[in-house]
Amino acid sequence: MDIRERAKILFEQGERLIDISDKLKINYNTIKQWCNRGKWKKPKKVTKKVTPKIKNVPLAKNDNKSLIEDNGLTEKQRLFCLYWVNNRNATQSYLKAYGCNYAVAAVEGHRNLTKPKIKDEINRLRELKKESIMIDENDIIEKYMRIAFSDLTDFIEVKTEQVPMMSSDGPIMIPDPDTGELKHMMQTVNMLTLKTSDQIDGALISEIRQGKQGVSIKLEDRQKALKWLADFFGMNPEHKHRVEYDAKKLQLEQERLQHTIKIDEVKVF
Repeated sequence: MDIRERAKILFEQGERLIDISDKLKINYNTIKQWCNRGKWKKPKKVTKKVTPKIKNVPLAKNDNKSLIEDNGLTEKQRLFCLYWVNNRNATQSYLKAYGCNYAVAAVEGHRNLTKPKIKDEINRLRELKKESIMIDENDIIEKYMRIAFSDLTDFIEVKTEQVPMMSSDGPIMIPDPDTGELKHMMQTVNMLTLKTSDQIDGALISEIRQGKQGVSIKLEDRQKALKWLADFFGMNPEHKHRVEYDAKKLQLEQERLQHTIKIDEVKVF
């Protein structure tokens, strides 16, 4: 039995994808793709008999068990989960939730993260947080791909213009062959100009400066973006963006063979 079949059986037995990922040591996104492509189905839930709660029972002082919610966590445990999702610091989360000293929090905070119910609650909160900001892994991948394969022509235009030729004494003047009048000696130069704001993807620019000699722009680090993408696709070889990534990377390598000078920053005068 291959590992995909084992993952499917565990899923059909009611286990969550994140737990299967931990158990089989497989990337979560890979299992998610298997599940979507194979249309795995969860077993039907069996309705459990709920024991009615006893009302008007006084709570014992400092009795955390009396604060258990439907998810099986105490109020302080739920607070710990909320704090951890926001700051990713087990010690500080335990301090805020339980109000104990630092030495206790340093031990109990990390111990809390090993408890199955707390891990489930943290995973649930993380999914809710991800949904609330309306972003998924595809958005992140596409952002890095735009950075990695951005081109200078996306931001500047190269034009030729006729300008007076200058010397140390000023403009060079020559007589007009027809009239004999002095006129400027002209020369053709290449001029770099920035495109208008509606033509530029500002998310790919890390810095813009206005100086005495003009405007300079600096792009986001393309090498860092390429490394992130290479690491990601190395762990997720079946990802749907892989073909597009390989094609663009090949194109970039071909361009590098033709150009020996790498341009990271463009200055416009």
